Amino acid sequence: MRQLRTLFLFLCVLPTLIVAQEGVIRTASGASSAQVNAALATNVTEFFVFGFGTGAAGDTVYCTDSTNYGSFYNKTDTLSITSLNVILLHGIGADTVMLDIMWDDTLNGVTHTHLNTSGLGCNSTTVGTLDVSFNNAKIPPGFWVWAKTTTTVGRKPTAMYATLSGKRIKI
Repeated sequence: MRQLRTLFLFLCVLPTLIVAQEGVIRTASGASSAQVNAALATNVTEFFVFGFGTGAAGDTVYCTDSTNYGSFYNKTDTLSITSLNVILLHGIGADTVMLDIMWDDTLNGVTHTHLNTSGLGCNSTTVGTLDVSFNNAKIPPGFWVWAKTTTTVGRKPTAMYATLSGKRIKI
């Protein structure tokens, strides 16, 4: 009898969880898989964290005008950038860096596109320097994305963490 009651409950509850019809999966709320995917596509996500250093005094040597602070290849979707947040850890003096995010079909390519026409001036050691307005906010698929800084001599942080966030636009 107990097995029969368990089977009865299973058969009564299962249809309310998922119903498959003609290749479309529906959730308990009735949303189709396409609707769920569309909702997920509108969610902001962190794409990448560029950075260097651990906060140790000697880590200021990693902050140079020629250093690439990380890169990733954007393979399939257009990335719509909604925010760039940069946090520094102090090193020498009142640290300030100008962070530049760029992309090209070749890593470190010379014909790259910049997120902004000039680098983002960063000096926050608490909540970060936040940028939400960009000159070029959409990174197309098939491009490398990377970050570089320009610094003022004697004003180098011991660490930098730059989080690039946004939405994926499915193509």
